[in-house]
Amino acid sequence: MPDFPVSGDTAEEFKNFVKMDDTGAQEHKRNLPFPAGCTQGDMIVVEPWCGIADETVAAAAAATVSALVKEGIRVVSREIATGSTFNTIGQEVWFNPVTQEYEDTEDDGLYLVGYVDEVTDADGCFAFEKRRYVVVGEGT
Repeated sequence: MPDFPVSGDTAEEFKNFVKMDDTGAQEHKRNLPFPAGCTQGDMIVVEPWCGIADETVAAAAAATVSALVKEGIRVVSREIATGSTFNTIGQEVWFNPVTQEYEDTEDDGLYLVGYVDEVTDADGCFAFEKRRYVVVGEGT
């Protein structure tokens, strides 16, 4: 895995680390309605976008959030659902917005958020290339 700008002592530090492309270009959507609240670095889904939250937002009826939604960014994470394995390059990565974990199998209520580009390592980290747009339960 790449060098992270963290100590690596806690799983929380590896929640969703975004490795920017060579140009450093970023694309954010601001004021996305997200009443459930989130923590900076969380994967969030606000159809049709999926992104990594730029900020921590408390749960509130009128809450909004800014998120990095750029297609093709590389996300490194340890948020893997129990029983899921990411051991094949190109494998689909499904996100469960309820558990905030990534799963390896399509199921109701999950979003296809990307494709594995680095398999799970000994520390439980894997990396995937993120999609920009999602649809719940999208079939392949």
